[in-house]
Amino acid sequence: MTVSHRNQILVQVITEYEEKHRHDIESISSVPGMQAVPVTPLSFVMSMHSMGFGTVAVLELPFVQENEKEFINLLTASSLPVVIVTDDPLGYLNYTSRGTVRLVMREPGYTNHLPDAVRAAHEASALIVERDALEKRLQEYNQYLETINKIMEHDIGDMNQAILTFSELLRGSSAVPSSKIVDNILIQSKTVGNLINSFSKLAQLARGSVEEMTVKPQELSRSAMEGIGRLGIDNSRKLESSAHIQDGLVVLGDSHLPDLFEYALSFVASMNPTFEKFDITAREGLTLNSSVVVTIVPNGLPANLMPKSIARVDDMDTLLRGNADLMAVIMLSKRYGGSVSIGVTAHEGRNCNFLTILLPSAA
Repeated sequence: MTVSHRNQILVQVITEYEEKHRHDIESISSVPGMQAVPVTPLSFVMSMHSMGFGTVAVLELPFVQENEKEFINLLTASSLPVVIVTDDPLGYLNYTSRGTVRLVMREPGYTNHLPDAVRAAHEASALIVERDALEKRLQEYNQYLETINKIMEHDIGDMNQAILTFSELLRGSSAVPSSKIVDNILIQSKTVGNLINSFSKLAQLARGSVEEMTVKPQELSRSAMEGIGRLGIDNSRKLESSAHIQDGLVVLGDSHLPDLFEYALSFVASMNPTFEKFDITAREGLTLNSSVVVTIVPNGLPANLMPKSIARVDDMDTLLRGNADLMAVIMLSKRYGGSVSIGVTAHEGRNCNFLTILLPSAA
């Protein structure tokens, strides 16, 4: 997931002598968009796992502790932006190679340079995190394309073989062609055509440009309405849908966010062939990280579903055989750092399938 830039930078000043470095803390906090708070080395280590983007560590050296080197190695091994304030900058030059570490030498007027060093470390970290995220997503998309190729070779290859078989039977028949044979040929031909079109769209989603893959805050209801508006007729079925989305919900997404709703609605419709109306809801998620939960269900099911079973979808080879819509939903949700689950619930004596998508909130 590409990281969005935050206006507010939280600066954690790591020191064993808070009063001694009070002037540094106040100097950083005096700059608009920055808030500095003092923390001990132990407190900082204990909270590192929960730090999000927008946090910069300012390390006031020297430490009395003997494990100073191990502590700095722990900080610099991650993408966390770090500013080292020291009387001996030459002793820490080797830590600046990754680009997320800035050195500030204690000399007259050095506090004036602290905010600039914080901002530079923050921006360098953003570039590295974005680059790493894009590289990871490109690797994932390569795996998706490999899966698409497997499906093209097996599923579509099998269908083409069936078409050829029926055609040979039809050509070799001396009697009037069987309507059943003709119907099978037409069905297989339409299926192959639909799969080819779907995989063509998936290839476009997988490729994408860096600009298209840049994730930023997106208004959810607008993207949902645009996406579901594209899906009026699906396999001769007239589909109706309504969106019930809280005002002001903003998620991290890109220009393909409407596609997520188009493919998701198409998938749920294919899993529930007896329904023509579907409901899309979204709400803030009760999760550790700020998130939005999107649910797409057949119309008439209760708002708070009690599923008989629910499974998170990750395994491309075993769960996505031939289902291009679900593959697109997973590709896009992973693109934004989200996840997808398929649920089954009982309603009026029959099983109904619904889809849940977890997206990161930009609020």
